[in-house]
Amino acid sequence: MVLVNKILNILNSMEDVATVMYETGYSANLRIDRKPSPYAILYLVQGADLDLSNNLKESCEVEVYFCKENKLDADGLTTQAVIDDMMVLAKQFISIINTDKSVRIDDNIHIQNAYGRFDKHTAGVSVQFTISDRQAHCIDYEEPSIRTLTITENGEYDTTQYGKVIVNINQ
Repeated sequence: MVLVNKILNILNSMEDVATVMYETGYSANLRIDRKPSPYAILYLVQGADLDLSNNLKESCEVEVYFCKENKLDADGLTTQAVIDDMMVLAKQFISIINTDKSVRIDDNIHIQNAYGRFDKHTAGVSVQFTISDRQAHCIDYEEPSIRTLTITENGEYDTTQYGKVIVNINQ
């Protein structure tokens, strides 16, 4: 959730973005009819990587759609002007997020022209990339949901299902 808040804060700090919206798995009703444009609409697939040393790195597949209203039957010059304006916002966003040293962005940032239909037709650019924490976070083994195994006798034990193993063998 830290990455989500970081991205939303960056988008909300951009002077030329009038409306920031965030589509989650819980809500997909994006209405833009009464909101000022240009819009930045954020779509995410959140995840995390856990390595064998019990370090957790949050990551997100990110897509930000920078757009303005554009009539479906608009001529090519009008549509291209909207796309050009939104490209400026996309580059500004990438520049801001790329200077944040607490996150890592994959080398491949994909930007493409995009069209959307909400309660209005829109045109703009879609920016897609993967972002992750630069610093891993250690898992807290004191959480009650993580099982602990106490070993009091010599032997071989399968500990893969346990977050913590305490060995106490007195001879």
